[in-house]
Amino acid sequence: MDKVLAYFLNCLTKNYRNFEGCASRAEYWSYLFVWLLIAIPIFLVSKPLYIIWELATLFPGLSVGVRRMHDVNQSGWMLLLCLVPIIGWFIVLVFLLLPSSKNKYNTMMEKHINVVGEVVHRPWGSYQSLEESAGFQVKKIIVKPGQKLSLQYHHQRAEHWVIVAGIADVQIHEEIYQGKVGDTFFIPVEAKHRLSNPGDSDLTIIEVQQGEYLGEDDIVRLEDNYGRVV
Repeated sequence: MDKVLAYFLNCLTKNYRNFEGCASRAEYWSYLFVWLLIAIPIFLVSKPLYIIWELATLFPGLSVGVRRMHDVNQSGWMLLLCLVPIIGWFIVLVFLLLPSSKNKYNTMMEKHINVVGEVVHRPWGSYQSLEESAGFQVKKIIVKPGQKLSLQYHHQRAEHWVIVAGIADVQIHEEIYQGKVGDTFFIPVEAKHRLSNPGDSDLTIIEVQQGEYLGEDDIVRLEDNYGRVV
C-alpha cells in the first residue's frame, strides 16, 4: 500500500505537468485507485466538493494518462477516444492494461546505459559495471563510510547484492538488515530499498541486476541525502 500511495503522491505533486516519458501500468492504476478512494466519499458527501476535486486533479490525471499511453507506444491524443461512448472507452481501457513496451516515447530505453569497465563516481561513492549481457549486469559498488544511497525502487529490474568488504545496513521495504562480508540480499522488482554504510571503512558489494532494461535512469528515488529526488 505504501508503494501505491507513493505512486499517487508522485503523480499529484511532482509529475502533474509531465506529459513526456512514460508511466508504468502499476503507476497509472495506483494513481487511479487512490484517486477513486478519495473521490467516491467526496461525491457522496458533496457534489460541489467533488467538482473541485476533479478540477484540482485534472492535470495530474491527464499527465499520467498520457504517459501511460506513451508506455505502450501510443500518442497521448489517443485518450480523446474517451469522447466516443463505449467503443472508445473499451479501446482506451485495453491500452491502459497493456504491459510496457520498448518504443520511441520511452526514453528509459534509449539512454543511460553503463559502459563496462568505466568507474562512475557518485556523492556516496562509486560503481563500476563489470559485465553486461542480455538480461543481466554485474556491478561493483563502493559506498564511503557514513554514506548511503537513495531510498529507491526500479520498474524493470531485480537485484542481488553480495557484501564482499565492510558492513552494511540494507533496507528492503520497511525492514532494515545488518549485513557483513558474505551476506546476500535479494531486491525484487519495484521493491523499495536502500544501501547504507554505517562503518568506518569502505563498503563494497557485488550487485547482479536482472531485467529487460538495466539503464541507470530506471530509478525512482523516494528519499535522497543529495537532493536528487525529482
